[in-house]
Amino acid sequence: MREWSVVRLLILHRYLWPENLSLYPEMLKDVVEYHRQNDDEVAVVTACAIDERSQDIRAAWASKYGVELFEVPLRYDRGQPPLMRITNAVRLCAAFRRAFNRFDPDVILASSYPPIASAAYVRRLCRRRRKSYVYYCQDISPENLSLIRPQPRPLRSLLVSIDRRNVEAAALTITLSADMKATLLRRAGAAGQIACLNNYIPAGTDAAEDRMEQKRSRSEPVFIYAGNMGPLQDLTTLIRGVDRARRSSEHASFRVELMGSGRELEKLKAVVARANIANVAFLPFRPRREAQRVIVSGDVGIVSCAPGLSRVAFPSKIMSYLSAGLPVLTIADAGSELERVLTENRLGLSASAGDPADISRKILELSRQVRAGYYDRNHVRQVSERLFGMARYFREYDAAITSLKRTLSNRVGGN
Repeated sequence: MREWSVVRLLILHRYLWPENLSLYPEMLKDVVEYHRQNDDEVAVVTACAIDERSQDIRAAWASKYGVELFEVPLRYDRGQPPLMRITNAVRLCAAFRRAFNRFDPDVILASSYPPIASAAYVRRLCRRRRKSYVYYCQDISPENLSLIRPQPRPLRSLLVSIDRRNVEAAALTITLSADMKATLLRRAGAAGQIACLNNYIPAGTDAAEDRMEQKRSRSEPVFIYAGNMGPLQDLTTLIRGVDRARRSSEHASFRVELMGSGRELEKLKAVVARANIANVAFLPFRPRREAQRVIVSGDVGIVSCAPGLSRVAFPSKIMSYLSAGLPVLTIADAGSELERVLTENRLGLSASAGDPADISRKILELSRQVRAGYYDRNHVRQVSERLFGMARYFREYDAAITSLKRTLSNRVGGN
C-alpha cells in the first residue's frame, strides 16, 4: 500500500504570480511554497508573465523552490470577444496535456478559470489515466454566467451538467463560502467531497506604510469601490442609492470614488453625468497592490453585488478593505454569508441587493458612524486577520490536503 505523504502535484491556472489582477494568482505562489515545504513535487501550467521583468521574477522564484513551469504565451483576454478567450483556453489545455504527459502527476489542482472547460478537460484526462484532481471553485461559473446574461435553457442545463460532473468526479472540491457550497449541492444528483475555504490577503499587500492617518476629513467620509465594473456588480443601483442619500433631508456630506474598469464603465459615467451627481468620481484601474494604496486613504469600502451573486461567488475585495482597517458597506442578498460576516463582527453595514432605498439609508448611517469615530482601524484589521488571515487559511488548507492524502492512500490500499 502506497502512503501518500508526498505527492506530485500539477497546478493549472491561467494566471500566476507576480501578476496580481486578482487574489488567486498570488495565493497560488503561497500554495506552491506550502507543498514544496512538505516535500511534494510541484509543476505549474500557466500563461507567460505579462512582461520580461515579471517573467524573470517568476523564473527566479521557481528556481529557488524547485518548481517546474510549463508556460504558454497567451494574449490578454479579459473583456475581449469570446473567440479570443476560447482560443486561449484551448491553448492552455493543450499545454496542460503536454505537462501531464511529461510530469506524470499524482494529483492535479484545477481552478474554475478558464471556466468549466478547463476542469472538464482535466476530469476527462484524469479518468482515462486513473489520476485524481482537486477542483478549486473561485466562482461557480454556469450560474454566474446566467446572472450576467440569461442563457437559453438547453445551454444553461448543459453547462450546469458539465460542471456538476466536474465536482462529482473531483477527489476534493474547494469553494469559498457556505452559500456557494449550498449551490453546488442543490444541483440535481450533486455529490462529491466539498470543503469551504475562503481566500486570504497574501502577506505584504496591505500597504501598511500608507495606513497611518491620511489626513482625512471625517466631516466628509470617502466611500471607495475598487474592482470590476460589470453587470454582476450592479453599480447602477449603487449610484441610484448614492443619489437618494445626497438628496435626502438627512443629507450630510460624503464622497464616493469608483476605481476600476469593465464593460459598464461608460454607462455608469453617463448615469452620473445625466443626474449631475457631483460627489461621485471615477478613478482609473490600478493593479491590486497599487489599488490598495488608494483604498487605505478612504473611510469605507464598498462591495456591491447583483441579486443572486452571493450564491455563486464571494467577493474577495472585502478582505482588501478590512485588511486596510476600513469598515465595509456590502450590498448583498439578505441572509448571505457576506452579510453575516459583516454584521456579526460589527465590521460595517449591509444593504439589500437591488434596493437603492436601503443602500441610501446605509450610506447615511455609515457616514454618521465614521464622523463619530465608531470604527477603530486597528480593531477592524485584527478581526480581519482572524477571519481571513493567511495563518487561518493554511491551517484549514493543510487539514483538507492531509485528509485528501489519507483518502488517496485508502483508495490505493483498497485496490
